[in-house]
Amino acid sequence: MVNLNDMALDLDPVENGIWFTYHEDFEMLIASTKNEPYEKALRKQGGSARKGFRTSSTMSDEATNKAIERACVVHCCKGWRNLFDGETEIVYTPEKALEFLLDPKFRNVFDWFWITANDIGEFTADAQRDRAKNSASD
Repeated sequence: MVNLNDMALDLDPVENGIWFTYHEDFEMLIASTKNEPYEKALRKQGGSARKGFRTSSTMSDEATNKAIERACVVHCCKGWRNLFDGETEIVYTPEKALEFLLDPKFRNVFDWFWITANDIGEFTADAQRDRAKNSASD
């Protein structure tokens, strides 16, 4: 038997993010791709592509993918901590997030970020309870 509320999205982390760890101590605050500002950006992007279609100047697949990736960074990367370049900490700013995550050298980090933001199961009420239990036992 499954409790209906266990499958519901916890809307606060959908919009504001959850801290996830990547590569030892690097943590990123990631919101779901189901957050309203990201979905609105996608709808706008889709409208631009359709508008171009009517004028027979459609965006290329590559340009569309880049726009979607950029929108994901803008609307789903909410912060990070423990990111250094040598001894210098790289402080999160939205501009730094775009520079870092869209740099081809760090495609592996972007791919992890993308997969995490799209994993809707991470943002359910049930997952939030499990995460709280696990952090309480640490």
